[in-house]
Amino acid sequence: MRRILKKIHQVVGLFVALYMLVMALTGTLLVYKDAILRTAVPELATTVATHTPASQATILENLERQYHSPGVRSIKLPRDGVNAYKLYLNDKSEFLVNAETLEPVYDPIHMVPFFAFLFDVHHRLTFGEIGEEVVGILGLFACFSLLSGLYLWWPWRRGFRLRMAVPANSRTASYRGAHVTTGIIVAPLLLVATATGTAMIYSSAVRSGLTALLGGEQPTVTQTLPQATEVRAALFDQKDRVFAAGMSTLYIPPRGRSSIYSIRLKMPDEWHPNGRSTVKVDPEGQTVVTYNAPDAALGHNVADTIYPLHSGKTGGLLWQFLITLSGVATFYLCYLGLSAYVKRRRMRQVSADAK
Repeated sequence: MRRILKKIHQVVGLFVALYMLVMALTGTLLVYKDAILRTAVPELATTVATHTPASQATILENLERQYHSPGVRSIKLPRDGVNAYKLYLNDKSEFLVNAETLEPVYDPIHMVPFFAFLFDVHHRLTFGEIGEEVVGILGLFACFSLLSGLYLWWPWRRGFRLRMAVPANSRTASYRGAHVTTGIIVAPLLLVATATGTAMIYSSAVRSGLTALLGGEQPTVTQTLPQATEVRAALFDQKDRVFAAGMSTLYIPPRGRSSIYSIRLKMPDEWHPNGRSTVKVDPEGQTVVTYNAPDAALGHNVADTIYPLHSGKTGGLLWQFLITLSGVATFYLCYLGLSAYVKRRRMRQVSADAK
């Protein structure tokens, strides 16, 4: 049984090696997207201005009018480190506009579209919905490879030596030993990164499972929209009333036949960089609905940590470093495994030729 599993582990490892390398490279760069953007576009590092609900509403209305065609899908609001509005349009394009002039940010080396492309590779391999499904399937295979490697190593755990993480010579056994040792060291990190990434592909099913096990209540508060209130101003006015400690992160205008305007908020105790708390205004129904994500049941709170854990955006430098380390380790692990495989194939070919 172990011999068969070992063979399967080798085959699956070869099968997903390129996928893991692509995910490691693109993911590591995306972890430092904001820092790289600030270096390439210095104006993003300026201080974020404070707006009243009315002035913020006017800015968003102007942006929607300015980009009426093809239409605004959502707008990420300025934040510390990225002082610009990021527009996501219905034609799938995205770009930054200056927080004061509302003109497109001068991006001399096109870093914004570069990171949009990197995200598309990381999330969909640039193949749309089909690519997303492929990423999910390959992620499951990668999880199997990591778990089977741990299982195969367990009987030999007493022979673990840290120094074996570096090949002592050019022999196949030395490279295989380095691959196994390195794999054991970084397996927990790689499992977290791979499992959370895969869970994001199947987010609906994962959230449903977590809420079924741990609770799925999402308490909301509904109020009547004050008469003659501008809808966008109502969003930020309600935010200031209910979520004074929160930070507005994302504005979403109505989509399709919906009449609902909404903003996303990040509360101090939320890990998610955009937050999961919301304020929604329905001018047709004359209602304002608020949702404080930390007050939700445990199932939703666990589901909400998946993206921050995967992206290294939990708010701490240590976890960001560990996610980076997992990306670098993936290159080294794949190099050792592929080298051991190639060396073994060459030895067998030499033996066959000698006969």
